[in-house]
Amino acid sequence: LSVLGREGSLADTKARIRSTLASPVHLAKAELTAMACRGIYLIIDDAQREAILTGANSAARRDLVNALEAELLPGPLALELDLAWEAMHRCLTDGTLRDGEGPLSLFVLGGDRVDVGRAHIARIVSPTQARAATDASHDVTQSQFRNAYFALRARVDYAINETDFQYTWSAFLDARDFFPRAAAMNRWVLFTAWG
Repeated sequence: LSVLGREGSLADTKARIRSTLASPVHLAKAELTAMACRGIYLIIDDAQREAILTGANSAARRDLVNALEAELLPGPLALELDLAWEAMHRCLTDGTLRDGEGPLSLFVLGGDRVDVGRAHIARIVSPTQARAATDASHDVTQSQFRNAYFALRARVDYAINETDFQYTWSAFLDARDFFPRAAAMNRWVLFTAWG
């Protein structure tokens, strides 16, 4: 695959990268950061969104999100970002984990915050926001993303290397394909991460 700079299918490349990142050495470093949380996108409908937003408390909202994950994973309404979400967000924004501004921030930590407890993150992006993020994402080149990724060396305490770059870039490409599906269905994108 020319985008990944390697031969073989995208699935083969992702499997090799995940295998490398799952090594005990990498996980030990990742556990020190927010990147130890595994990220997932879910496409949800109006009723599911309303149920989450009106949950009685953070535990009830977290239970609803967990139930949706169990129902939708794996499947066409779900996309696992695994550990790539943190670096992806940093590359698409100002290099931090702040919410960010502009449509590219909507890919991870943009949209409406949902209180699901301290060890979890949940954000909901509207169909209109999903369209805006998708439109903006087509202006992001691999070269720009690469420059933003390798600039993270000064900001993070985990390994910044070519393997992880390819893993993060691949996650971004997957997200760029996922968001238009939600927008076309006029549904919401729920991003969730947990440790």
